[in-house]
Amino acid sequence: MGEATKFSHYQLDADKSYQATILLGGQTDTGDADGQIVAQAPIPKFDDVLLDKVAQQFLGAQQQIPPMYSALKKDGKKLYEYARAGIEVERAPRDIVIKAIDLKALDHERIQLTVTCTKGTYVRVLGEDIAKAMGTLGHLTALRRTQVGDFKINDAITLSDLEALAFDNRQEQLMPVDACINIEAEMVLTFEQCERIHMGQRLNVFEQLTDSLRDYISTSISHQSSVSETTISN
Repeated sequence: MGEATKFSHYQLDADKSYQATILLGGQTDTGDADGQIVAQAPIPKFDDVLLDKVAQQFLGAQQQIPPMYSALKKDGKKLYEYARAGIEVERAPRDIVIKAIDLKALDHERIQLTVTCTKGTYVRVLGEDIAKAMGTLGHLTALRRTQVGDFKINDAITLSDLEALAFDNRQEQLMPVDACINIEAEMVLTFEQCERIHMGQRLNVFEQLTDSLRDYISTSISHQSSVSETTISN
């Protein structure tokens, strides 16, 4: 909200956690319950021991092919527009990292998936791949994002609870404007530098930067450059 939106891009790069339900035995064209069943397969017997072994296969860095039913663009057109027209186009694999994953059996055909992953990860595709690793097919019937960066769903408030509060109490629910910035670095300005900042002037502070802050800036610049090169090449 307000000035905090200027920092919201930090959350786009943040890791995210999800909890999902995988229904085994059938694959849909969308990867979730909104789609139509396009293939079916028998469901093998499984337990939590087997699921733990399967989960370990998906830990770490890997590549994932985005689904056709997604908002990614190809030649200026969204993939789901091609999909709705019955057209499948080639999609380049994307680098992702699964940082934590847990699978638990809910019953003989449903699995609960809990995962923490980097941005760009499609949990629908992950659910399909898990089912295939078990020797069957599957799709998501439920998906809930539980964490983005340091924002956790347990710290959230429902809209109905927020509406029930007086206006001043609603304001108290807001987090600080820089809550989504997770940079463990600081720089102390001199009195003269503070005066220049107040007048909107730039500062040459390179020599004052800590090693961690220099590394952060270098990484950010490199990332932005690679994104720009990819956009231009596309």
